Amino acid sequence: MLALEDGNFPLNYQGKSELSGQEVYSFTLEEKEIDASVILRKENGVQIGTVAVHLKNQPFRENYNLVEQAPIQLTIAFDDLPKQMCAVYQHRDWWSRPAFISSYEEIPERTQSLYLQGEKSYGYILPMVGEKTKTYLAKGTRSELTFTMTAYTGGLHQVEDLCFLLSEGEDLYEIIERVFKKACQLKRIPTKADRRFPEMFEYFGWCSWDAFYTDISEKKVLKKVQELKEKKIPVRWILLDDGWLSVKNQCLTDFRPDPIKFPKEFKNMTKTIKEETDIRWIGVWHALGGYWGGIAPESAFAQELKENLYETKNGKLIPHYEPEKGFGFWRRWYSYLRDQGIDFVKVDGQSALKNYYKNNEEIAKVAAGTHTALEGAVSMLMNGNIINCMGMAMENILNRPNSCISRNSDDFVPNEEKGFREHMLQNTYNALYHDQVYVCDWDMYWTKHPDATKHALVRAISGGPVYVSDRIGESVYEEILPLVYHDGRILRMDRCAKPTLDCIFHSPLQDQVLKLTNTVNGTGAMAAFPISETKKVLKTKLSPSEIYDLKGETFGAYHYFDRSFTIIKREDSIPVTLTEKDYALILFLPMKKGVTPIGLINKYMSAHAIKSIASGDTQTVITLVEGGIFAFYKPETPHRVIANGNDRTYMVQKKNGFYSIDLSDYMEEVVVTIE
Repeated sequence: MLALEDGNFPLNYQGKSELSGQEVYSFTLEEKEIDASVILRKENGVQIGTVAVHLKNQPFRENYNLVEQAPIQLTIAFDDLPKQMCAVYQHRDWWSRPAFISSYEEIPERTQSLYLQGEKSYGYILPMVGEKTKTYLAKGTRSELTFTMTAYTGGLHQVEDLCFLLSEGEDLYEIIERVFKKACQLKRIPTKADRRFPEMFEYFGWCSWDAFYTDISEKKVLKKVQELKEKKIPVRWILLDDGWLSVKNQCLTDFRPDPIKFPKEFKNMTKTIKEETDIRWIGVWHALGGYWGGIAPESAFAQELKENLYETKNGKLIPHYEPEKGFGFWRRWYSYLRDQGIDFVKVDGQSALKNYYKNNEEIAKVAAGTHTALEGAVSMLMNGNIINCMGMAMENILNRPNSCISRNSDDFVPNEEKGFREHMLQNTYNALYHDQVYVCDWDMYWTKHPDATKHALVRAISGGPVYVSDRIGESVYEEILPLVYHDGRILRMDRCAKPTLDCIFHSPLQDQVLKLTNTVNGTGAMAAFPISETKKVLKTKLSPSEIYDLKGETFGAYHYFDRSFTIIKREDSIPVTLTEKDYALILFLPMKKGVTPIGLINKYMSAHAIKSIASGDTQTVITLVEGGIFAFYKPETPHRVIANGNDRTYMVQKKNGFYSIDLSDYMEEVVVTIE
């Protein structure tokens, strides 16, 4: 179906042909002189669908071209229907969330990831971004899927673009990875494995947003920094969020900060902070348009940089999407910021590109050019240090050439009664696809909050940056300690936390516990959260077999909050009962001969602290990142325990099936010898 300026027109099927290993399905509409085709080819287990549409361009008569909204619709019928599906759709321009469905008729508008459960296998469908258009899945029929392609601009008469990728198999997680490897290859961008994770985000951070919102100032920032120093909270980077910029009527008027809030600009403040505290990096927030409404047309710097700006038909000025022009804008701004002692940026509002450029330029083209320009300047002047935000539309995800970190959900909203439920829902299911390309940022939180410990546990297993937004006087030292080492490094895990297979196709808002998994140092972690809207008490089981990338057959199961230890087989499980305010964390440690170290059990992800293990006939030597409460399992009572050459056997305690020893007096690396 094509939507033209004079109506909607179904095309007539002409037949199928094969060419160079491709299947070509041809369509036409003779009275409009339209030719179209769907080209299918398979590479590395992934089916690639491309759509080509050609409308005759009359030399001087009126042309009826494609409309701006949903100009191309492709419907595909399937013989085998899925039992259950999870559709992740854009509920807002910049964020996505899941819908748990059983029919194509229930697919939400703007679905950009579809997971399918069949009788004996799984499937994954990724609507793609091409050179001009992007594709969504939309409501279909009982047996038919509908793909909608759009460029968000009318008047096109030729399109030849990627439409979708799909794959199927027995391992859903592997299928998703397979599809995204192909997607990144086709879009000429790196997967997450080939992106550089900035060093600064290995450390604990603080952001001004929920502390001050837009009412930020130099005085407030310095007061908060002094509190962090006095409380010995190991923040190593801070982010000045919205409110610092010079703006008028929602438009940027200057590269320099608001002169009332920051009368001496940034240089003196950043110098003072870095010299007088342990904070090493300072960043600032801005929107992809400069500010929400773009650049103020009447400002002096808009005139100075007019060659680097794009003026839309409705009068907005925004950094130009053409890389060589847009780069000039970002280079000028970031050169100034770097000179002021700024080390990184958070760039917000990224999926508003379609709103800026609607009926001006094709969305896929402007996204590719805009991100190339932005990241060129970030690489040159900010050492690649950037947090991408409000950018979960696929045109953003599949067009960033270098950056590594991307926000994974809508904001943490501290005073929203049901905020944790929605926050978990978005982060968990977005991670299934977002993790393939980026390290996922699960947003900031408050340490002084009714759900503070729950939020901390979520960040611990998230695999992404960890930062808070506490107001002045409200940072709680004890809530932070299980997340970080003494030097501020976070105990970051291997990937983004993802839901177990049984959670993917059944809503945790109903009668099922939401279970997240991750790995670190060969150890598996499972955290469980009841976010049900219908039940107050839920029962579940946690098993090492549910962690798809965990190796091993026999495990020590360490229950973090119960401080208990049991030995189980891979297919065994541990029953857990949770009320609506509860949560659980179990670490599954592959059993070793002699000694199985649990790690530092004063940290959520205790195994992260294990740097190395060396076992001999009579002793096991374990090197820890730093001191703390070290725990291990051993079938027999240890003869002697030595820490950095000192006999500490007298301090060893046995409880709940494992041994522990308090080595908190060691601030640096500890070598523990167990004889």
